[in-house]
Amino acid sequence: MLFLARLQERKRPLAFVRMARTLLAEGVDASFVLVGPDEGQGDAVRAEIDALGDPARLRWEGALPPTQTLARLAQASLVVLPSVDEPYPMSILEAMSVGRGVVVTDTCGLAPAVAEHGAGAVVDASQPALDAAVRGLLTRPGALAEVGARARSASRQHFGMRAVGERLEAVYADAIAARR
Repeated sequence: MLFLARLQERKRPLAFVRMARTLLAEGVDASFVLVGPDEGQGDAVRAEIDALGDPARLRWEGALPPTQTLARLAQASLVVLPSVDEPYPMSILEAMSVGRGVVVTDTCGLAPAVAEHGAGAVVDASQPALDAAVRGLLTRPGALAEVGARARSASRQHFGMRAVGERLEAVYADAIAARR
């Protein structure tokens, strides 16, 4: 499971770490990785990780150059971004483009698309909701493959260059027609 974002309060890296600790304590067989630069939450994240004491199962790898993010996302089974009031997270779009399911909160700008296309899970900002969504995706046979395939399909159909170009043409045509 991958968190790929700045370690900043609004991104909620601690919610990811706490979810990982809960699921690992329950015996879920997975590893959890945070990737991103410290923007104020690094010490708290490090303390939570150190308290678990299992760097093979829960770790923070630090920052990653932007040219390497797609490859890192492709290595994950699921991408989890528990941030609140996230307008349009590129890491979620990029994860979907490489066929990875995602978990986002209902205040994420991409939450409607994730829900509509079944590309993962949309949760409220509570810790139990985050824990339950990730637990469900990890423990239901075939769930990760299913949401990953739907994420890739949604990415191509609705967020690819062709889809964006067609939407722009429609907006421009409407603007021209309204002006006449």
